Amino acid sequence: MASAATPLLPTDRGGGSRKVHGYGGPPRLPPLPYNPLSVDWTGTPLSAGTPPPHAAIPASVLNLSACAFGASILSIPHAFAAAGGPAAGTTTLIAVAAASAWSAGVVADAGRATGAPALRSIVAATFGVLAGAATDMAVCGALGVAAVSYVCGVVELGPLLFPSLLGWIPRLWLVVGSVVALAGPCLVGDLAVFGPTSAVAVGGCYVLAAALVVQLASVLAAGEGGAVGDPTVASVAVALVSPRFSPVGMVATLPLVAFPYAFHYVLTDTLGELSTPTHQRLHAVVNWSVVTLTACYVPFGLAGMLLYATPGPVGALTAHGAGVPLNVLAGVGNDSAIVTIARAVIAALLVLTYPLLVIPLRRRIEAGVWGSVQSAGGRRVAVVAALSVGVGALSGGLRDLGAANDVAGGAIAVIMFVVPGGLSAMRGWSDLRDGGGQAAAWTRMAAGGGAILLGLVIAAVGLGGLFL
Repeated sequence: MASAATPLLPTDRGGGSRKVHGYGGPPRLPPLPYNPLSVDWTGTPLSAGTPPPHAAIPASVLNLSACAFGASILSIPHAFAAAGGPAAGTTTLIAVAAASAWSAGVVADAGRATGAPALRSIVAATFGVLAGAATDMAVCGALGVAAVSYVCGVVELGPLLFPSLLGWIPRLWLVVGSVVALAGPCLVGDLAVFGPTSAVAVGGCYVLAAALVVQLASVLAAGEGGAVGDPTVASVAVALVSPRFSPVGMVATLPLVAFPYAFHYVLTDTLGELSTPTHQRLHAVVNWSVVTLTACYVPFGLAGMLLYATPGPVGALTAHGAGVPLNVLAGVGNDSAIVTIARAVIAALLVLTYPLLVIPLRRRIEAGVWGSVQSAGGRRVAVVAALSVGVGALSGGLRDLGAANDVAGGAIAVIMFVVPGGLSAMRGWSDLRDGGGQAAAWTRMAAGGGAILLGLVIAAVGLGGLFL
């Protein structure tokens, strides 16, 4: 953690002004030295009377992790199988996790270098106003589609979990009731207060992963007494030691392992609430979020894939993951306890994390209409009410969100990798032009180019669903 006399950004040699390196824009001139408690997450001094951010690292980590967790976890075993097996699937997942942590770190560093507190303003300071506006449209679109998907998920899962209570209610009434019930928490000013509810949501996902591991263990314990086609200790052992890698399968399922790390559209909102926002603490939030997600996804992916490691020469390792359904629980049976657990966990996750999507969207609307985020009052209520009406109308009118989710997936890929890749490449190019370190500059440019390519591939694969 930086001391009170430690500048959080590089300074030029001429005195006390901070110089922005690599991202363009005029130098910013805050007084130095300064206390980290008196600045926002970008290092910009707070105006007089503005209370400092107060979110702790655990709450920020839990909020980002909860935003990334979702029903997409059920497709990770299929992606593992498509990649070739346990080794290939785990390798692909960890590689994407590392890329996600890197890209989020690039955004954090760019925010501190430019003094821009939101992704839109970071991009605008680097590439211009139009690029910033396009980025914000992608963020708002992704948040809006996610909110609609969450309401649809709640409406679908509610009657399955409580058939006698909700099964008789028409779908439209369920939609209306859901958006009304979920609107209240969206009036809260700070995301940090949702740390405890995010902890419940994250804990539920770990419970689901543990339940799947127990399901596999119980099937293996049954041995020869199990159902025909169930995995055996021998078939699981064969799958575990398989060296098979399928490049085609890895590419085809990249969205399935990338989107479970998609917290980037709420990243700057979350970092903006972090207390004592030093460089180390910002990166700690990012890195621990990725670790939290990966520690759940790896055992879930392995256990889910091995549930379909049926005896035989091919088993779960059929071409492109055909042996493992896209929803890993599709072959388990609707009356199974783990299916009930999964429904309960995902429904709770959707309810508890819905405000984490709507609040950032609400803030952007407030800033766009009135020039700044509004305090509690009539304007905030009006925006939440308008958003609830919009989300409710789309949720009630659209039963098939396939196309919308495909487009939102493309936007998420751009936010996760293309934008950070461009920021990194621009930083490298500017350092190279200004005579900075050659090796570091070329490394930034190469990493940025790779991230842009990765994002475009993920977007192309995801958008391919529109045409297939």
